[in-house]
Amino acid sequence: MWTGLQTNALIQSKTCKYMVYKLLGQGSFGRVVECVKLDTFERVAVKAAKREYNKFAWNEAAAVKELSVLDRDRCNLVKYYEVFEYKHRTFISMEMLDISLHDFVTKRSRGPLALCDIRVILKQMFVALTALKSRGMMHADIKPDNIMLVNQSQQPYKVKLIDFGFATSPAKIPPGTIIQALSYRAPEVMLGIPVTEAADMWTLGCVAAFLYLGHHLFFSRCEYQMMQTFVHMLGQPNKRMLQEGRYSTKYFWMRKGIIERTWVLKTPAQYSASTGTVIKQSNTITEKYACIDDLAKHHPQPNTESEVEDTAAFLSLLKWMLCVDPVKRITPVEGLGHRFITMKHLPEDPAVDCYTKSSCTSMEVCPLLSLENEIDSFVTTSEIKRNSKQSGGRSRRASTFNNCVKTAKIQRNRQRRAAARKKNQPAFRRWAWQEEDDMSCRLGVKQKLVIQIPLVGSYSESSDLDSSTESTNSREGIITPKPPKAQLSLGKRIKNFFVKSSEIKRNSEQSGGRSRLCSTFNNCVNAAKIQRNQQRPAAARKKNQPAFRRLAWQEEDDMSCRLGVKQKPGTQIPLVGSSESSDLDSSTESTDSSEGIITPKPPKGRLSLGKRIKNFFLRLFCFSSYDEES
Repeated sequence: MWTGLQTNALIQSKTCKYMVYKLLGQGSFGRVVECVKLDTFERVAVKAAKREYNKFAWNEAAAVKELSVLDRDRCNLVKYYEVFEYKHRTFISMEMLDISLHDFVTKRSRGPLALCDIRVILKQMFVALTALKSRGMMHADIKPDNIMLVNQSQQPYKVKLIDFGFATSPAKIPPGTIIQALSYRAPEVMLGIPVTEAADMWTLGCVAAFLYLGHHLFFSRCEYQMMQTFVHMLGQPNKRMLQEGRYSTKYFWMRKGIIERTWVLKTPAQYSASTGTVIKQSNTITEKYACIDDLAKHHPQPNTESEVEDTAAFLSLLKWMLCVDPVKRITPVEGLGHRFITMKHLPEDPAVDCYTKSSCTSMEVCPLLSLENEIDSFVTTSEIKRNSKQSGGRSRRASTFNNCVKTAKIQRNRQRRAAARKKNQPAFRRWAWQEEDDMSCRLGVKQKLVIQIPLVGSYSESSDLDSSTESTNSREGIITPKPPKAQLSLGKRIKNFFVKSSEIKRNSEQSGGRSRLCSTFNNCVNAAKIQRNQQRPAAARKKNQPAFRRLAWQEEDDMSCRLGVKQKPGTQIPLVGSSESSDLDSSTESTDSSEGIITPKPPKGRLSLGKRIKNFFLRLFCFSSYDEES
């Protein structure tokens, strides 16, 4: 029995003295008493830690120091005054609050709260978690006992978050560390996956279900029954989570299949045999609820259409908060943009509906946020389908939904490609999502900018993308990123050649006489080039140059030898050293003097397929230009 904190006892710090007034509560770590500061006669709450738990009190003091830069009233965090030691015990002085949510619901005979009241509490907690995340910290112990009402009589449902004894940076929590109360423990904590701030959103979702039902949603004293409830109501964790988890084999076993192995939840007998823990059969919530939607059956039925819409919006938010995969779980900022918090699904005029009027009145407790303009609406697929259905037109509904899905898919693929680039992923290792996004980059995907869906963490990751890889036409909303630098295949190069040749021909037709003059000059140059190239093989033969050593000037002349080049007799330019042409084999060429066509026989060497096709179309284009001139 700890007798150090009796009524009227004095506690002295370096700055003032405190007199104990009454005991507020106690737990395994210590006690919380109501005290009076003798210098200002202000009532404060003083937490006194046990000697063996002094380090937890100093951990809380370190977290409080990290959060001292935040506005405690606007961020809905409890105010701390000082931390001191007295008689080998650590004391923490903080502001005096009213009552915890757990005690408040208990005093109501465990009656559930109205949705308009739950909305007020959730919005304040979203703001608190956003503030913690801005400092790179997580609470790690959210539960109804650690959410306090400030003054229920004067400020209804004004709450603050308390008890930062386990608050720390997620990076400092080793994988496999057990945190949070069992009834509010996230699946990633039970499986031993590295923890993030998403674990706080899971516990806040459990608190929301507690306020909606009047009792704990996942109440159990056995870890296996908790995991069994998760699988029954929310679905089994995905393969990635089970492979990364340190404790996955504690609850699941791998069954060999014909194609692949699958994870299967152990039976109670298998769990008892592997862990030695005896599972006591009890009435669990799996007998009441098969999914989250079944929670509405055990809540007072709504009376108006606005209440029905509000219930559907709350259950939608609860599903996102209780998502088994922490990567897909909703974030605090996205929670502030959900329709249950913004009340966009309710009538705009509060005078039309009494329920809407009471909801707007209760939200006056929440102060205006400085980041209201930065919060985007968290749009779900059900909202997209419902809004498009109201607008009419099956095609419009399908196109709107497909555009949203396509926009989100392209954005997600770009983020994945940026993450792969950070990990030095080889360029030749092409995944399906990369190939799909590459084609959208080359061809351009029409997207409406107003229907782009914001993603979890999109603000920080979008800045990592290379801004030079895309350009946007804001008038049409067409995203036409630049093609990647990788070398194109032969078929694509041939396709590009056809496109370029048609454009050149079209431009030459539009330009008129100027293109004719250029083509005449080019024909003269080509004729001189061919004559010079025909003289070079003779010089090469004199030096016994190997036949297989094919130079650029030989490759260029090969196709002209095969196809023949129309030349005007007057355009042939005599070259220096033209006497060497007599050394050429007369059998290698034949001339049609009537038409001025030189048709030498092709040499024995062979060109590659790509170069032969390219030279063929180049010569063909020159022939067409010459025919137009003649």
